[in-house]
Amino acid sequence: MEHQDYTGLFEEIDQLREGLIKRDKEIENLRINNLFLTTLFDGINEEIIVLDPKFNVTDVNKAFLERYGLRKPDALGRKCYEIKKRSNAPCDFDDRSCPLTLARKTGERVQMTLFHEDAKGGKKELALYMYPLKLRGKRIKYFMEMTRDVTENRALMRKLQASEKRFRAILDTATDAVLSVNEDHRIILFNNAAQRIFGYSRQEILGKDLNRL
Repeated sequence: MEHQDYTGLFEEIDQLREGLIKRDKEIENLRINNLFLTTLFDGINEEIIVLDPKFNVTDVNKAFLERYGLRKPDALGRKCYEIKKRSNAPCDFDDRSCPLTLARKTGERVQMTLFHEDAKGGKKELALYMYPLKLRGKRIKYFMEMTRDVTENRALMRKLQASEKRFRAILDTATDAVLSVNEDHRIILFNNAAQRIFGYSRQEILGKDLNRL
């Protein structure tokens, strides 16, 4: 074999070696990214389930498994409604279609509010989100469902709204003028008595400088 042939062979070997090194780095980066995503996937409190268009479970996170008392191998490959509703057909929620059916039809995110009764008879309010997952502009192959327990948040919101209504009722029936200003001395609260005493409507005075009075 001539010297030139050896040179070409060595160059080809070097190129192959560089290609292998680059591939190994890419594989290592993928492993790191996958570890990060797995940790994130299992570390959040929301229940997550990944489905194909035929309702088959392709992945679930730790929160989902804990709620239904399953191991991941027992969940993968099963129909979501078999696990969640112990049913042989897709779920219906108060005469609303299954969120996967809606997301599959529209290709858009679906959001629903559901009410669930736990084993102790307590009622929970759940926010369900169904996301179509489209890879590189191709057709949708997977759907991710995320369920969040919003019972405490909604209860707190209702209490705040009730408190605000009571405050507003007291404020508007007071015989004394009550007003409030922000740090820029702009009026941000002006009750009914203040309107009578100062002769300005709430619409006229809100946002105006206190010196107006």
